[in-house]
Amino acid sequence: MAFSPDGRRIVWGTCFPRVKVSELKVSDAISGQTTLTLKGHTAGVLSVAFSPDGRRIISGGIDRTVKVWDVATGQEMLTLTGNTDRVSRVAFSPDGRWIASGNEGFGDSAVNIWDAGPQEALAEVSFGENPTKDIGKDATTSRAKLPQGIEKAVGGTVGLSALPSDSRQPLDSPVKRDDTGIPCDRMMIRIRPDGSFYQARGTAYAEKNDLDKAIADYGEAIRLDPTNARLYELRGVAHASRKGDFAMAIADFSEVIRLNPNSGSEYSARGKLYFKNGDMEKAISNLSTAVAREPGNPSFWYERALILLAMGRPEENRKDCAEMLQFFGQTAPPDIAHCVAWTCALASNAVGDLSQAVALAEKAAKSHP
Repeated sequence: MAFSPDGRRIVWGTCFPRVKVSELKVSDAISGQTTLTLKGHTAGVLSVAFSPDGRRIISGGIDRTVKVWDVATGQEMLTLTGNTDRVSRVAFSPDGRWIASGNEGFGDSAVNIWDAGPQEALAEVSFGENPTKDIGKDATTSRAKLPQGIEKAVGGTVGLSALPSDSRQPLDSPVKRDDTGIPCDRMMIRIRPDGSFYQARGTAYAEKNDLDKAIADYGEAIRLDPTNARLYELRGVAHASRKGDFAMAIADFSEVIRLNPNSGSEYSARGKLYFKNGDMEKAISNLSTAVAREPGNPSFWYERALILLAMGRPEENRKDCAEMLQFFGQTAPPDIAHCVAWTCALASNAVGDLSQAVALAEKAAKSHP
């Protein structure tokens, strides 16, 4: 259902699963009297919208078509085909020159942009610096440069990338018509969510603890953006949180390390996953690599100390504490001083001379009285 821009009329459609023909009704918003009945869809209508000037109505439905109607006469002006699934959302751009159609929760979640006016207007759409008529195979990786105002109709271009439509008409070819004589197949471009869209939705699912859906979305984001290390990290965290699927999480963090081999944080994360998965030697190896990559991060030393003590290897822990005290010395800022002192206090006899560790602890305590 939708109101006309002046608020005087309402358009609404019917959607009954067992009814093959669906109607749109235009009613007076005050009296409720039906002023127009629009027939043309062969299945339920899921979405409707008025044009900004109130002279046209667009509708989308289960029959995978978008129809444009003349409000004055009730006549069907256009039938737009090429949607890959039912059309659950339609919208005009603010200037009324473009139509966006798409679906929510069905098919490939594509958003289609259509020319609502003359065919020549297609030349105004471009992919980056290349005009529409020059679109080639490489256009699948270009970001969409949409007509002015269409961003509002499709909800913005963030998380969207453009693909040329198989059914888009070349600029120099005649407009195709269906058997009713109505122009059809005027879709310009198809917009599909890119990796950032699926990453955002996956994160939203993860926050709701719907980890299966989060993992699926992160997987789709990785398919679209396979060199984005952050995506593997997010999926790895989701795997680890889902019933302790540590093996899958380790695989994801291994890919993160392949893409970003100089980060100690990734080795630290994988080391802790190995520990939870019961592989102590690999846990120690990864934490040692983390320390080697970023020796100035005391958290990595602390994590390695915990694992060494859990494995019953106090001699190696004592060696680590001695190296840690030598590395950080007495110049460490309070937060680091606290971590160093705490690491050295994890086990008795971890250090032979406690004076340096005590001095670091006192320094940390003075900063947080």
